[in-house]
Amino acid sequence: MKNILVLTDFSDVAYNASLFAMKMAKQINAEIHFLHVIYTSENRFYLSGNNKLDESRKNIEIEKSKAGMAILMTIAKSFGIIAKNHITYNKAHFDIEDHVKSYKDDYVVIGSHGANGIKELFFGSNAQKIIRYSPCPTLVIKGKAENTQIRQIAFASLFHEEDHKSFRKVLEFADTIGAQVSLLYVNTPFIYEKEDKISERIQQFLSKVPGYPEKQFKSYIEFGKYSEEGMLDFIKENEIDLLAIPTSGRNPISRMLKSSFTEKIVNHIKKPVLTILEK
Repeated sequence: MKNILVLTDFSDVAYNASLFAMKMAKQINAEIHFLHVIYTSENRFYLSGNNKLDESRKNIEIEKSKAGMAILMTIAKSFGIIAKNHITYNKAHFDIEDHVKSYKDDYVVIGSHGANGIKELFFGSNAQKIIRYSPCPTLVIKGKAENTQIRQIAFASLFHEEDHKSFRKVLEFADTIGAQVSLLYVNTPFIYEKEDKISERIQQFLSKVPGYPEKQFKSYIEFGKYSEEGMLDFIKENEIDLLAIPTSGRNPISRMLKSSFTEKIVNHIKKPVLTILEK
């Protein structure tokens, strides 16, 4: 992990996410890229006849953004980490994929208020697009993260072939920060499977993981009325610092359905959540 992209609107929740990212960057000797986007959509700013942000309002927003960035850069310097900052404006939409490719970012970090809903993620509804389309893993920090030390990660999955690439990304992340990974399957009444069949599929899944069986993983089968309920119960009952879940990139319909589930998880789980786009 070399570069961490931190999306910020300078709110309290974004500040907490920035601190979390800086502590992680210090731990693994990574570089931080702060990014703020000044949107020019009609519901945010008054637009002049040529469809550009009013010049005086634009200048005010830019000056506020520069001041916010200056604070973050000062904190990054106090951590002894390399940091860069980017402010972009006069864009009605933000393309996360273009930015990640241009600046070679390995992870994206964003902040969330949590139970107030996905729209409370800064960048508003654009956060949904970030989770759904980010070409690199996205770490969602919930409110003021009490624990910045990630030691135990739960990878929640149905353990099909398509989840292998996501799992390897999680293992790469865990190895970088020195964390252990457990496997979690939530068995629900709606898609109920016998425990021995689930265990067999998990073993088949692990058999294709490099380093297995020398590298051991604990696996758990949790029962819940809904998948998110089972995950919540598992996190409460175990010392889990972060939940990792794959999001779908197979086709527009499956992506929409699976990402909708991902957003529910992000909304209701207080721990940090790492989402990985399947391709």
